[in-house]
Amino acid sequence: DVLEITGSDISNVENLLIITDFVNIDPEMVHSTLIGKSREEDLTITESSFFEGVQELIDFHSLSENEKVFVITCFGNIFDMYDRKGTRRVSTQKLSSGLSFLAAGNKSGKLALAFGLFDRDEREELSREQMEHFLSSFLTAIFALVMTA
Repeated sequence: DVLEITGSDISNVENLLIITDFVNIDPEMVHSTLIGKSREEDLTITESSFFEGVQELIDFHSLSENEKVFVITCFGNIFDMYDRKGTRRVSTQKLSSGLSFLAAGNKSGKLALAFGLFDRDEREELSREQMEHFLSSFLTAIFALVMTA
């Protein structure tokens, strides 16, 4: 299979960012909100806790019903893409890193923030496994948004 990103996919992502104003949310706020909703012992988050966090980040009250459906569908697809085992619980590190690329700021800052989440021992380097998780966190979010179109 080949991933094809179409104009429609790009429009959907642009619409999501405009509707939610996600591009004006600090990536650190995304991380801290979702980490705050996580289970401490393994840094995982349930689907319901994820949506609680999303509702803290986005002003749902200002959205029309159609916009709410669109936003819930997009974020639901993102969560589902991370939940490959169907447990309704995913890695908060991966999920928040993937979402951070939609948030405010430059790519370098977002990558550095996500890198810090995976560099738990603060050695300023990632093991092969950590690097796989780091990279897949971003790619998974992209795939999820493309699948929404």
